[in-house]
Amino acid sequence: MRRPTPSAPGAPRSVRLAAALLAACVASLLAPCPHAAAGEGLAVEGSDHVRLRLETGAPRLEEYANAGYRLRRVSPASEAAGDSSAGEEWVVEVNLSPLASAVPFAPAAGEAPTPAGDGVGKGAETVGGAADGVSDGPPSLPRLARRITAGAGDRYAAVSAVLGWMVGHLMDEGQNREGAPRTEAAAPAVAGSSAPGNVVQTPEAVLARGGGDAGGLARLGVALLTEVGIEARLVRGWVVGAPEIGAPHGPHTWIEVYYPDRGWTFSDPLRFHHYVPATYLRLAPAQASAGSAENGASAGSRWSELLERRDRRQTVDLYPAAGPGVSARKNGGEQVAGALRVVVSGAGRGSAVLAGSDARLSRALVGGESVFVGLRGGTYRLEVYLEGRPPLIRQIELAPRQRTAVFLRDAQVSQRSEAWEAVPEPRTPARQSFETQSPNDTSRPAP
Repeated sequence: MRRPTPSAPGAPRSVRLAAALLAACVASLLAPCPHAAAGEGLAVEGSDHVRLRLETGAPRLEEYANAGYRLRRVSPASEAAGDSSAGEEWVVEVNLSPLASAVPFAPAAGEAPTPAGDGVGKGAETVGGAADGVSDGPPSLPRLARRITAGAGDRYAAVSAVLGWMVGHLMDEGQNREGAPRTEAAAPAVAGSSAPGNVVQTPEAVLARGGGDAGGLARLGVALLTEVGIEARLVRGWVVGAPEIGAPHGPHTWIEVYYPDRGWTFSDPLRFHHYVPATYLRLAPAQASAGSAENGASAGSRWSELLERRDRRQTVDLYPAAGPGVSARKNGGEQVAGALRVVVSGAGRGSAVLAGSDARLSRALVGGESVFVGLRGGTYRLEVYLEGRPPLIRQIELAPRQRTAVFLRDAQVSQRSEAWEAVPEPRTPARQSFETQSPNDTSRPAP
């Protein structure tokens, strides 16, 4: 006899009730947040700092600085014995102030681009789909690059469009071999090759497969940008310290893009746009050319000791150019959507809940702080829950597309609407970085 499923009329009432509750919970987890467009990345500001000591066998580093990144040696030169770099101490400093580039974008001379509209990434522009009059091949690099960047008014927007397209259509074969690909169809295997190191990583091959390793993705990014007249180049190095969720660790390759009014700036195509964290070490060009960084035999953690990490990145806004999992440096101070920063003086573990007319958002307090982004203007109910204390409940008025900071101390609240960096910080323990997660990860529909 066939056993009734939990949702079937013949199932026990308690089982059907449990199934209904489970379905409701799943639906609430998947429901998009009404206050933030689904599938958008996050914009960050602040700073990041790493101090490390090189060990025996470390490759040679070279002091370097660009727009937002600085790598420098802080130990005296006399401490380095001969050609060995063992014992040297280095510092990486990352400044996430807005790039503030005003370079206009004019595509390179060539065939006039077709407006992207819904065609990019769908139909003719789907990776591996028909394009350019060919029924069974990917689009050509020049035409794809022009279509992706059609409508971009400045270089920052054009670069964002290219990197955002890569996030939505390509997978990192090195980081996601066992996970679902980011393209609409699984990447086909390369004939005659089973080992990842033997897979061709040219821009054309990566585009055809819908994915590549770090080097292949970086080469494709450089190729697409170059096709529309934007100077870009490969950067080889290492990522040190404890790996971040979804981020690389060890040998790695990323890109550097040139802005005539600001200089060069780093990006890691599928993760960090217009910056990289301070855990990224750029190798000296001579050292990088001596071997392939993405296929290096030893990880950076084997030849370096992380002495200090001060990660003070703050989530401040949405980044519509790319999807979840991406954090980006802004170009200017204009807000895409409202943001609320909650600071609780002396708080231990706890959470903050923000309830509006059509949504209820929950965030954990990290170092006594939490941030809500993607908010509309209006009236909200802020609830802060701390261990061993009654909840703190306040009504908050948020202006559209504005950052607001709320400070709580001994059940007293003050609300300020000026820029966060201009607000004096309360004396709290050292802050940790905010979680760079999608605004939908902890969203719940209003009861």
